[in-house]
Amino acid sequence: MTEPRQPDVLSRLPIPDEVRDDVMEMLRVGPSAVWGRPVLNRRERSLATIAMMTALGNEFAIREHIIMGLDSFGLSREEILEVMIQAAIYAGFPAAMKAFEIATDIFAERDAAD
Repeated sequence: MTEPRQPDVLSRLPIPDEVRDDVMEMLRVGPSAVWGRPVLNRRERSLATIAMMTALGNEFAIREHIIMGLDSFGLSREEILEVMIQAAIYAGFPAAMKAFEIATDIFAERDAAD
């Protein structure tokens, strides 16, 4: 089986030029140590990350991880929305409502492109 395509999320991060190289190196090394662990597969890690970013209210990361989940890990819209429902109960409805809004926008963009 071939490895899923990895989107270039890092290039879109709003990092000041003065520290960009250092931050990019930390981001390249840190997440790969976690995402490559064998117990959870990448689909499961993607869903967990979407749920955590929803709970934290990190709008940039919610958007990027939804796109990555759809494009690279084969997540369905229903799976993405389900983890947001789970986050709503434990992290609060305001955070989940923002995540739902972001997901709705992404889904609409994709539907319009089809």
